[in-house]
Amino acid sequence: MARNIFQAALEILDGGGNAVLVTIVSAEGFVPVSATSKLLVTSTGTLLGRSGSDVLDADIRAEAQRVLAQGPHSPRQFCMLDKEAVASGWYRAWRVELLIEPLQEQRHEILRALITLENTGHRGTLVTILTEYPLYAAAPTEI
Repeated sequence: MARNIFQAALEILDGGGNAVLVTIVSAEGFVPVSATSKLLVTSTGTLLGRSGSDVLDADIRAEAQRVLAQGPHSPRQFCMLDKEAVASGWYRAWRVELLIEPLQEQRHEILRALITLENTGHRGTLVTILTEYPLYAAAPTEI
C-alpha cells in the first residue's frame, strides 16, 4: 500500500498503468485548498490526495479523465476551473488553476528520489519547468 502519491505513482508506472499528476497552481475565492496541493488521478478514476472540497475533487477528477482519454503521451495541460454554487445556504464562488501532467512524463528516477527523501526523513520539492527557453533542457534533468 502506497504511503503517498509519489509512491503510488511509481507503483502505477511499474505496473504499466496510467495516471496523471494534478498540481493546484492557484486558488481564489471560497475553496479550502492549499495552493501547493498535488493529487494523483488514475485511469480508473481513483483520486489519491484531496483538495479539501468534494465538489472540487469531482471537477479535478473529470478534468484529469479528459486528459487521460487523450492517451498516455498527451502533453501536460493547464486548466482553469470556475465554480459558482450554493452550499449550506451560502453562495460560494471560486477559481482554481490546475497543471495536469500525464504520469508517463514523470521519470521513475525522480519519483524514486522523492520517495527516498521522505523515507530518510528529508524533504524535497518536485519542480516542473514550463518554459521552452533555449537555456533550459527540453527533457527532464537527471537527479
